[in-house]
Amino acid sequence: MSDSELGTEAAPSSAAVEPVIAAEAVAGAADAAPGAPTDAGAPTDTGAATEGAATEDAAITAEAMAAEAAAPCCAVCDPATAHLCELCGRPTCGACATAVNGRSVCGACRDQIVAELRAEQARGPAVISGLVGGLVGALISGVAWAVIAIVTGLNIGYVAVGVGYVAGYGVLLGARRKKAALLQWIAVGCATLGLLLGKYFIVAHAAREYVVKEGGTEPSYFNPRLVGLFFENIGSFLSPFDALWLFLALGVAWGLPKPTKLA
Repeated sequence: MSDSELGTEAAPSSAAVEPVIAAEAVAGAADAAPGAPTDAGAPTDTGAATEGAATEDAAITAEAMAAEAAAPCCAVCDPATAHLCELCGRPTCGACATAVNGRSVCGACRDQIVAELRAEQARGPAVISGLVGGLVGALISGVAWAVIAIVTGLNIGYVAVGVGYVAGYGVLLGARRKKAALLQWIAVGCATLGLLLGKYFIVAHAAREYVVKEGGTEPSYFNPRLVGLFFENIGSFLSPFDALWLFLALGVAWGLPKPTKLA
């Protein structure tokens, strides 16, 4: 059987390879002949040009900075109190500088901060959407607190604080992170609603179990008699620890949409 039938080829002999090697050697010698230009030896001005451009840009920047530093910061510049703005680094003086939260800033930075604070204020639609977000947060967190208390059999205070946080954060998200004093009151109201909702479901669950234990028909969670029973005796269902967690939860809710103020 021949090699071609087996799908193989014979290895090339030295006699067949020798002319190819010789031809390559001749070509390489011709490329390296004296006087022939090569890429490695060819002079290039690219690096020098780049370095020169960078030096020129740096000089222009330095001149601009020097001109800005030399320019007066305001029409009534006071050289005796001249210093740099703590936010942007531009020159300012006692005649135009303003203290913002304990930092001396120039007039331009002060105006920018004031504009940002005005843009942060919630108005109209933001207040309404904040209310909706707070109600959703109160509903979810209040039910979650009740479920945790019913499943574990424990009234965990930290979870109650979480109700305040979720309600307040719901207000903040609903208002698209806008802030206002009115949103603070909305957050407190939503947190109170979430806490009452959670406490009601906890008490209602205990009442349902008691009715079944006494041989009665298990009432609905939304039975009007259960709702009336809860609000008529709400004081007896709250302990001093409940008051503490309520205070902390409302404090958390109050702080989340609190507007930023300048000192």
